Amino acid sequence: MNRLLAFLATASIAVAANAQTFMMVETDEGTFSFDIENVKQVYFKTAEKDVVKPFFGETTIYDDAKIGDKGLIDGQEVIVAELGETKLAIATCNYGAKYPEADGKYINFKNAIAYSENRTWGETWRLPTLQEFQTLMYDDTMEVKPYRMVPGCTWYIGPNRTELFFPFSGEMSYGELTGKNEVGYYWSSSKAGDGAWCMGISEADDPMDATFYINAYSTDLLSVRLVSELKSRPSK
Repeated sequence: MNRLLAFLATASIAVAANAQTFMMVETDEGTFSFDIENVKQVYFKTAEKDVVKPFFGETTIYDDAKIGDKGLIDGQEVIVAELGETKLAIATCNYGAKYPEADGKYINFKNAIAYSENRTWGETWRLPTLQEFQTLMYDDTMEVKPYRMVPGCTWYIGPNRTELFFPFSGEMSYGELTGKNEVGYYWSSSKAGDGAWCMGISEADDPMDATFYINAYSTDLLSVRLVSELKSRPSK
């Protein structure tokens, strides 16, 4: 509390007439700035913290599955894909979404990497690595193609060409959603300086140009698409 009040007091100091004054608020999620001319009121509000629980539900697909097979792991729909030299299951929806075309929840890197490393989502679930995202980037089956009228990128996995869709969900920055229906950013587990690498997807004339990587600041709230190791089939 004292720390925040100190920031508010500092922001109220008069400056030269030709300067622009910002109120700076430092939190565990990062430092945020606000133009004081746009600040109408300052108050405190207690919000219930989002509780992340392990996925729980039926598992119908196991490590003997073929590339392109679709099934469930802990109640989450997945598609089996080969990322690099590893066979993994990729969730068909963004984290927090119930449908492939839905945006899901936006998360900062600090929380996303903590949930991944601590296996908060479950023992087999984690963020993809940068190298695993690169496998998708250089997959020549990818094309910019809407799904149920929602802009995004579609990959065709395996001999049956099972569709894997990533929506252009944008990003949340300073409480505002930007880039919706134009670009999507997805956290990887690969750190870079004070942020991390993510996969960015957008519309391009050449599908191979529709994926790229950025070093996003850890205060940005981006989408998450999880992968899971495949479980061994239970013995009968």
